[in-house]
Amino acid sequence: VATSNQGVLLYHEAAYDSDELGRLHEAARSHLEGAFFPIGVRDEELSLDEAITTYLFNSQIVTTKTGGMAIVAPAECEESPRARAVLERVVSEKNPITSVKYVDLRQSMKNGGGPACVRLRVTLTDEERKAVHRECFFDDAMDAKLTSWIQRRYRDDLAPEDLADPKLLDE
Repeated sequence: VATSNQGVLLYHEAAYDSDELGRLHEAARSHLEGAFFPIGVRDEELSLDEAITTYLFNSQIVTTKTGGMAIVAPAECEESPRARAVLERVVSEKNPITSVKYVDLRQSMKNGGGPACVRLRVTLTDEERKAVHRECFFDDAMDAKLTSWIQRRYRDDLAPEDLADPKLLDE
């Protein structure tokens, strides 16, 4: 029940043993040379159960082109007054996070993507990025290629009689 990006750590108070939390903060401050922004969420603000139900800590904190940060949060956080209030508080405080973008991930989750899919990312240097096959990155060209493939290979609808079609298995 925590997420981070660079020097920002957003965590629920139940995420860490209270005796260890101070040591964790000190170690992070030392390692990050003081550029550490711990942002705790108290249980009174958002219970652990609601944090899990809204997937708040499955959000992704990203660095923007301007050097600030934004939180990409599941739509459940926007729909929950308490989770939304936590995110509004985070944005209003003195830390690098300046905005929240809510994303409806329900279709992805229903199809096996799971709430953690919003946090899947790999940070690469320019040299590392050049070493990765370019088709591994999602851009407008890849979007068009995938959309075309889906339109060619997937039926728009499925009727009971389609289940008897041997081509369905191949598709």
